[in-house]
Amino acid sequence: RAALASRMERVHALASAATLLELTASGVVVVVDDPTGAERWLGARLAALVGGVDEERLKDPTYRESVSVAQRRATHVDHALPARLRQIRAAAGLPVMPVPTVSVVVSTNRPEMLERIVANVALQDHPNLELVLALHGDGFPSADPVTPDGLALTVLRFAADAVFGHVLSAASAATSGEWVAKMDDDDWYGAEHISDLVFAAGYSGADLVGKGSEFVYLEGAGMTIRRGLGAGEAPSRTLSGGTLLVRSSVLRDVDGWRGLPRGVDVALIDDVASAGGTLWRTHPFGYLLCRTTGEHTWRIDDSYFERQAEQRWDGLALDVAGVCEVGGPPAG
Repeated sequence: RAALASRMERVHALASAATLLELTASGVVVVVDDPTGAERWLGARLAALVGGVDEERLKDPTYRESVSVAQRRATHVDHALPARLRQIRAAAGLPVMPVPTVSVVVSTNRPEMLERIVANVALQDHPNLELVLALHGDGFPSADPVTPDGLALTVLRFAADAVFGHVLSAASAATSGEWVAKMDDDDWYGAEHISDLVFAAGYSGADLVGKGSEFVYLEGAGMTIRRGLGAGEAPSRTLSGGTLLVRSSVLRDVDGWRGLPRGVDVALIDDVASAGGTLWRTHPFGYLLCRTTGEHTWRIDDSYFERQAEQRWDGLALDVAGVCEVGGPPAG
């Protein structure tokens, strides 16, 4: 009887864990009052997340969504079918297929931002990553920047009068990844930014994935805002240029980035959609758009963002957006 009772208890625990995983995978916030023993079924990462929720703060939509995203990330990383298959094959000594390769493309015309963007790419937790860095203009060091071990780097140099879109196309042509991701030198990113996009591409089946510029730091006003709550996890053409992830084959099909001095991100979105490609906007965490007092390719006044603000925080709210402070603040 004792053995049967123990077996039934394990079956009940397993069924409960399966239900919990279904909920966290779909984005439902799960709160476990006492997670003791949950590591056996959920793993240490997810057990800590379901047991560490501040229930009083769940009324805040940004905190609530951040908990949902963290729990969903852990579920996909440790418990989704592809992850489980890799775990089983590794345990059995069988070959394990690598996760999709991603090539990050960055074009910068500011030498003072070089170290910062390399550090932002280097902190990404996606394992199969390379960086193609386009140095656009003068003033850059003659020696290529140093990257951490494991991050492949290709450096291309372009004259200051080269058209921005042509620079991006040339950099993208030098990539080898299954996906091409565009990152900007003056924004903030979280360590899970690229893996967020890859996960979203997997469950949505989209050809082009991105995040919205929901979190925005307004240097002139000295505050961080959030706009566009509830617009994520849906087909959308409203994607921030510093977050685009596109299939390499699709980028080839549309012949790269248009030869424009600005507006290349919107043009790529239009071209992919016109070619029959599918678009997806995932959650906004892990990306913070920076609006310094300097010049931007997106020429719009800060009052545009202030009018749309649904939430506000004083100063630079890195933790709220789930991003890391790397290499110092952007140049103004």
